[in-house]
Amino acid sequence: MSDVKPLLRAISHYGPITALKFNSHYLLAAFGCVLRVYNLDDNSLVFERQLLAKNKIHGITIDNDRVAVFGGRNVLFTDFATLLQYDPAQEVFQEKAVGDWIFSVEFSGGSALILTAHNVVLEVDLTSCAILHHHTCGEKSILYAGSIRVVEGKDPIVCAGTVMGGIQLWNMRTSELLHTLVGHEGSIFGCEISPDGARIVSCSDDRSIKIWDFETGKNIATGWGHGSRIWHLQFFDANHNYTKVFSCSEDLTVRVWTLDVAAGELACNETWDCHLGRHVWSGDVNEEKQIAASGGADGRLRLHLLKPYLSDGFSYNRESFSLAEIAEATGVEFFKKEILKQYVAMASGVLAVSSRGKFFLYNFEKWVFLFQDDKYAEFAILNCIETTDIATVTARSGDILLLKFKDGQIETRKEVQETNLEGAKIANVLSVNTDGKLVQMTDCPNPKYPYILRSIDQNLDVATTILSKPPQTFTTTLLTYDAINNWLIIGSRFVTFAVYDLNVSGTVEMADVFKRLCPGDTISAISVTESKKNAVILLVIVKDGQYLYVELTKADKFSLKILHKNILSKGFLEGSFHIGQDLFFYGFKSSHFYIWNETRQMEVFSEFCGGPKRQWRLVRTAEDAAHLHYKFIFTKADLVIRTFSIEKDTCAKLLTTGTNGREIRSVSVSPKLSGYRLMATASEDATIRLSKLTGTGAVENVWQLRAHVSGLQQVKFITDEYLMSSAAREEFFVWKITDRAGKVPLITDFAVVAPSSSNPDLRIMDFDTMPVCEGKALSGFVISTVYSDSTIKIFYFDIESKSFTLLVSDHYTTCCVWHVRFIFVKEVGRFYLLTGATDGHVAIWDITTNIIANFAYTACCKADFCLSVKELGGKVSQLGPLLVKQAIHQNGIKDLEIVSYGDKLVLVTGGDDNALGVSQISFTKGISFVTTQFLENAASSTITAVCQIDSTKLMVTSVDQYIRIWELNGDGSEVTLLDERYTTIADTGCATVTEFDGAKVGLIAGAGLSVWGL
Repeated sequence: MSDVKPLLRAISHYGPITALKFNSHYLLAAFGCVLRVYNLDDNSLVFERQLLAKNKIHGITIDNDRVAVFGGRNVLFTDFATLLQYDPAQEVFQEKAVGDWIFSVEFSGGSALILTAHNVVLEVDLTSCAILHHHTCGEKSILYAGSIRVVEGKDPIVCAGTVMGGIQLWNMRTSELLHTLVGHEGSIFGCEISPDGARIVSCSDDRSIKIWDFETGKNIATGWGHGSRIWHLQFFDANHNYTKVFSCSEDLTVRVWTLDVAAGELACNETWDCHLGRHVWSGDVNEEKQIAASGGADGRLRLHLLKPYLSDGFSYNRESFSLAEIAEATGVEFFKKEILKQYVAMASGVLAVSSRGKFFLYNFEKWVFLFQDDKYAEFAILNCIETTDIATVTARSGDILLLKFKDGQIETRKEVQETNLEGAKIANVLSVNTDGKLVQMTDCPNPKYPYILRSIDQNLDVATTILSKPPQTFTTTLLTYDAINNWLIIGSRFVTFAVYDLNVSGTVEMADVFKRLCPGDTISAISVTESKKNAVILLVIVKDGQYLYVELTKADKFSLKILHKNILSKGFLEGSFHIGQDLFFYGFKSSHFYIWNETRQMEVFSEFCGGPKRQWRLVRTAEDAAHLHYKFIFTKADLVIRTFSIEKDTCAKLLTTGTNGREIRSVSVSPKLSGYRLMATASEDATIRLSKLTGTGAVENVWQLRAHVSGLQQVKFITDEYLMSSAAREEFFVWKITDRAGKVPLITDFAVVAPSSSNPDLRIMDFDTMPVCEGKALSGFVISTVYSDSTIKIFYFDIESKSFTLLVSDHYTTCCVWHVRFIFVKEVGRFYLLTGATDGHVAIWDITTNIIANFAYTACCKADFCLSVKELGGKVSQLGPLLVKQAIHQNGIKDLEIVSYGDKLVLVTGGDDNALGVSQISFTKGISFVTTQFLENAASSTITAVCQIDSTKLMVTSVDQYIRIWELNGDGSEVTLLDERYTTIADTGCATVTEFDGAKVGLIAGAGLSVWGL
């Protein structure tokens, strides 16, 4: 390849983070072959380079200024100053190879100690890189893990985790086998000696973490908690003799453990659900900064606070009070079975009421008894005006007590008598804070009585409005208010809500009700995200995990449009809030309360509370320049107040956002450029990730779409407004994107093709579309889908009705059809359908009759051609005549690209047989199909993607992790290789080409994503 002119230029890389290492205020992170160095003072990237040619970096060792980077059988030695002062014009890094897989590298004097997979330590001179000694312990073992501990003044100790023989501890200098630690089941995946040499920590196939005493070799504690294999273990906390352990696992969690030596217990203190997909591969601890880092298969690099304080992001403290402690502090005795029934957090304290009507205030220093009123025994609902010291107490009769506090004492007390219910009892009080006011509504179960709506301001002035009730089947669950339009929205069960227009006088009738917006049960929260005259965008949250953005508008009457729909599979959702453009949800999963950043796809807070069936409150209490401060109050035997903060800069602890958590199987980029392009990636975990892609290669997550439930096959932007995706179980979705200038775009599963049976088992492998217009407006698409059982179908999708009409259904043979393309030949006015299948054949049908029976050709659309509906609803037909069935590859055709070349089409195909085929198709006199070139060894493994760059160049990727640029010759009969480069993306499976400011950019996806200039 010395005569090949370089065309490919690496721009950015996102992939699994395979190794991490702190060095003072720097963090070294290995993204496969690429090493990055971050300055933690400002989270800036100060170094990035591919250090190893092909092997992933599996470990990083730092000793003062010396650095060792190793992976596979290769190791590279350098110094930290060289990394910081790196000059790209100078080649200063040179990796060395050893004869075996490397598990650990440590420095000792002027040498490096390298532990290999056959339980051998190579002692290497750092100056000459010559091997000075081979150290063994006499045990011929195969290792799955291992480490070397060098303690000053002592011989180096090897900790070797074997495949089936436990853990072998041996002295490297004397070759003495000190202990064989037996107790784990299965292979050892991690083992490390504490920095003081006192203990060993290990993990294995059995998912347990074991602590061993170094002197005796006895197991002193075992910890359980991880649900899958553990990939990283590390001792920390030097001030307490390294009695804490940091662990990372395949189960996507990072955990902190504390060893109680006296009790022989290893307890899990913290669990962070912090990555996507599968596997947290790497981690490290920085005791100086009291932080830890974790890196996952999703390519995201997260920082975790190990000893947080209230003034720090994601920090917390916890206070717990029993009734006995409150009684002792206040001198008020509690009766048997008396409990704290309700509580609310105000600016200066927590107001609580007991089941006997006793009122208490905790001013964040001490508890104070306020008063007792039997009127509020058994039933009292507390609310407050946020960030103020004003609270309301509603009794069973509907009467409201208004309390205004100052300096921890009641300054003003005012009662509002309920006269509209004629003595009837209320069942519920719904409330919402808006513009410094509290809007609350009382609901009486007796259908003859209306809703009573009251607005309470900070002067304790009360305005009352009477609302007529919806039908009896309407069960109220929540309340929200749009101040700009003066609309009230009341949520109910079955994803239903009612709208009241409060701009009328007298009793307000229900203006409209919108039923069953999606499958699901109770609406748990509705919030106003945008509002203007006669229009509002609402975020609707369903308790079972679904959420929707809907646009509510009013002309002559109210109307509703769903702009966004998604689901979060994390238990029960209770509410949401925004910080900037980041969307946060909170709710309960099993016994934990959590707060989840949906935009960044990360958990920012978690508290073990026993689950949702208890009294609880989440309250934002304060705000400063950098943080929002919250209190989570709940009852779990005792009253617990957990105070924590969330940073406004939500990326402060997220150094890289990464990509999909599993292998990417399809990638597509929007044709619209708005400073960025939207990018859709479909991965093996059945999610579609919508991201923003810039010309610099930066990727920012927008949404993680979870509507699919089976393996995704394809995702494609059809226009800047419509995206389509196909998957197993005959899933085919049409997505509609709402682009909002300067705001996060919204997307919803606009329409879905019904499967052919109640238990579908076919995969929709690929699809292609042709636009359909009405006048100059896009009205639908003709869609062809191909299936894993050789079925070929053609549908018409109508945008207005969201309906699919089946026009054609036929079969190719019995093999799986991988690809399909429509071909329209304008010169002869005919339509064709081309497929590529697992039998290595290309097939072409003339479908002109199928198309013109339903559509007329028109040139009115912005596309190259467009159809208009002529007549639909006829009998489902079969494909037209099969004109071509041409064998090109020995095995399946993995991808194909059609290039217009003068008066003919050039078809370039890549196959399972590692070959690249070039064929010419001509339609001037009937049809002519000729394969003009077949390169048997175009790659060393399966070709996975063929993408057109321009009129003559193509980008081709293959499983051997090479990107190749090929160019068609003058008559389009042959291709010539122009450039090839190794990509760091393993499991290379798909690719696409886009453009920024006239420059072509290639995207290569698989186990990660890389961006290349072309």
